[in-house]
Amino acid sequence: PSTVYIGQPPVVYSIENVSGELTPGGTGSFEIHMENTDTVNFVDLTVIDMPNYLTVINTTGLGRFSFCEIAGDSCEIDASTGEQPDGNYHFLSAIFNPELGAVPGNGPILRLDVEFSENIQNPSVIMMLTSLTSGDSFLSPILSVASGFGQFTGTNLAADAEISLPLEFALHPNY
Repeated sequence: PSTVYIGQPPVVYSIENVSGELTPGGTGSFEIHMENTDTVNFVDLTVIDMPNYLTVINTTGLGRFSFCEIAGDSCEIDASTGEQPDGNYHFLSAIFNPELGAVPGNGPILRLDVEFSENIQNPSVIMMLTSLTSGDSFLSPILSVASGFGQFTGTNLAADAEISLPLEFALHPNY
């Protein structure tokens, strides 16, 4: 049997406010926004970048997560938060006081500052949210979805002066 959900999901995450130009060794930032109709006390998500040109160098709580800090008393950003060996970024946070959960609303919850690889061979990097989990104060799961994607673009393509052009063009039968 399958389940059909009608209406707005209780928690929707998106990547917004991307700033910075994709240049070798450059920096940029983007925000993760959350629109929720239920109070959220637990967030676990992964950001993937395709191709893997980004390294997250700083995570800042914003809006309803602005009081979160690593090993905080009322809201903790888990020490496992950060760039993973596979190149993906993992974020885990828990708001321990049930009265301080992310109340229903919308807006930014995180800003991620990134550094771009020195070896860039593609003028675009797309970021997507995967492995989304949200929960209430009892860590019961709340249906969560991702909406859209973020993108860094750059104009760093160049022509190599040593490329040789063919001297002859010809059509041959293909049989």
